[in-house]
Amino acid sequence: TLSLHPYRGFELAPLLEGHLKPPIWIRALALSESANFFLFGTSVRQFRIMGDFGTGFRANSTSARWAKSAESLKVVSRGETNRMNLRIVTTLLVVLILSTVHAQRQQEVKIEAADGVKVFGTLYLAQKELPIILLFHQADANRGEYQDVAPGLVELGFNALAIDQRSGGTLFDRRNKTVARLRGTTGYTYDDALLDLEAAVAWAEREGYKTVIVWGSSYSAALVFLLAADHPVVAGVLSFSPGEYLTDTHEVTVAASKVTVPVFITSSRFEAEDAKAILDAVASEDKVQFTPEGFGAHGSSALSSGDEAEYWQAVRAFLARWKD
Repeated sequence: TLSLHPYRGFELAPLLEGHLKPPIWIRALALSESANFFLFGTSVRQFRIMGDFGTGFRANSTSARWAKSAESLKVVSRGETNRMNLRIVTTLLVVLILSTVHAQRQQEVKIEAADGVKVFGTLYLAQKELPIILLFHQADANRGEYQDVAPGLVELGFNALAIDQRSGGTLFDRRNKTVARLRGTTGYTYDDALLDLEAAVAWAEREGYKTVIVWGSSYSAALVFLLAADHPVVAGVLSFSPGEYLTDTHEVTVAASKVTVPVFITSSRFEAEDAKAILDAVASEDKVQFTPEGFGAHGSSALSSGDEAEYWQAVRAFLARWKD
């Protein structure tokens, strides 16, 4: 437990345990005064803070307090403490620590597809032994489509990997790094991007994830059925606004007819009929179609739309299949 005196009340150990990689140097500014903290140890319960709550509130090794018990760490005020400054610094310290945790729970990942194309992505970490959801974006887009979705999945108890496919662009105010590294190479179709999805599945297998769930948006919502049909490791499918978007206009329904794992399909309200055509082809008996009461939105953007609450409710209910 990390506690700061005289202001008690926040305990960060349950949140930080296993996520911080020491040593970490934190410098915070409170009004005109500075506060320096040096955190180190192999786990949260072994962290120590070196600091002096004096008028200047500066790091001072001679004033470091070493707790004899590894279960508790206290930063104790010395001398006359300015309560306002202490409160500000305490707040800044918490923000900085949480920012560090956030950064360390996200990792840049580079994967090589079967044809040698380098595929870039972001791994959102919960716990390694938990299922992983592979997140694939829509046309002209990138992993930014999931920048708000993936943290929500982590909160639900899932790891997540969002990639930049070779067929993509700059939607969601973010560059597609895979496309950028191809240095303007054009001509990649939706069909070609299947190699990137397969590379993500192979990566998840190599990394030792036991449960792999795939999630597609728009054109990738079609590709995930090909992926699930050909890769037995895939344990479940979420498909946002699927359709026959590929060169072979029957390929998606044919692939869906071979999918026997749980399937969740959704779309905007006006796309529901096309989505149902895919759902009807799915071989699995465990299949769900969700149509919003509101207008909804195309692809995974639905989870950032005005109707996001009802979409999230449906997603949570489906993912409960993989919760203990």
